[in-house]
Amino acid sequence: MELANGKVNKFFSLNSENQNKYYIENFDAKEHKATSNVWRLSEEVKSGSVVLDVGCAQGKFGGILREKDCVIYGVDIDSEAAKYAESAGFYKKVFIGDVAQDIPKELWQLHENGLLFDVIIFSDIFEHLVEPTNVLVSFSRLLKCGGIVLVSVPNAAHMDIGLNLLNGRFNYTDMGILDNTHCKFFTKSSFAQWIAQINAYFDGIKFDCKFLGTTIYYNDFTNNIKKKYKELYYILSEMPEFNALQILFKLSLLNEAEEPVELNALLNKKASIISDRLGETLSGSKIQIMLPSLSESECYIYEELQERIDKMLVWEESQQKTIEEAQKYISSLEERIGKMLVWEESQQKTI
Repeated sequence: MELANGKVNKFFSLNSENQNKYYIENFDAKEHKATSNVWRLSEEVKSGSVVLDVGCAQGKFGGILREKDCVIYGVDIDSEAAKYAESAGFYKKVFIGDVAQDIPKELWQLHENGLLFDVIIFSDIFEHLVEPTNVLVSFSRLLKCGGIVLVSVPNAAHMDIGLNLLNGRFNYTDMGILDNTHCKFFTKSSFAQWIAQINAYFDGIKFDCKFLGTTIYYNDFTNNIKKKYKELYYILSEMPEFNALQILFKLSLLNEAEEPVELNALLNKKASIISDRLGETLSGSKIQIMLPSLSESECYIYEELQERIDKMLVWEESQQKTIEEAQKYISSLEERIGKMLVWEESQQKTI
């Protein structure tokens, strides 16, 4: 299954294909620690926390967090998935409702009776929402002071997406970064700027934002780029999220006086300008343009020759300047000699 650009554009899925498409039978997050956003986010949850899993589906987080003695509630729009998650015994209660519309009534009633959460999880949820801002701001009212929101979203800066866009391909799939139910797309930078905008616009709400890392995704397209165009691959790899499937964040609810230190660091971090790197490389690599499939050893030879040529050009330029200065000096001497000859001739006539 392709999780980035599809081989063909699947702009919509058949109804039968949409049924429980996010359900993975016998999913074990421990077996997928390196690639599981579920496991990585769960590491941020302290033992004994009261947790709300928004969009819990069949309950991937439930088993992990129960091992930490957490009290877990869930919300999902799919009644069948909600029943499955609740029947597994990991969730105290799973509420059925569309979070894009509002907080489920029963959950809000519990909140009014004193229920507050240490942690709210939005794992691959915001990209499905037309107005994720409203949902984040609304649900943040359920947090305890100092509570956190854990988030994972697909990474639109994956090299498969960017390079295929240059080829005119933006092919939706049933699942993945270009899931055909996605309404919003994120990069690490754009996510941080979104949170900063929320902080600036909404009174009484302020988040700090820590980048937690990524999950990784390689496919045939990216592997072929690495094999065939090593220089291009290495330039793209200067962007840390070039092969990231999901990007993960921790939002910490701050009081009015606190500064969002980690968010500011994210916003101020100097990014690699890949377009500049590509431009610099191409502008000095005519052979690479003509022969883009050079082997690695051939690239090294070319680079060494290019360096020698550059040094020779610098030397030639310096020699040219020396020659020009010598010519100017000779011209000045000729002018002086000419004046002397005229003077001698005038003196000879006088004698």
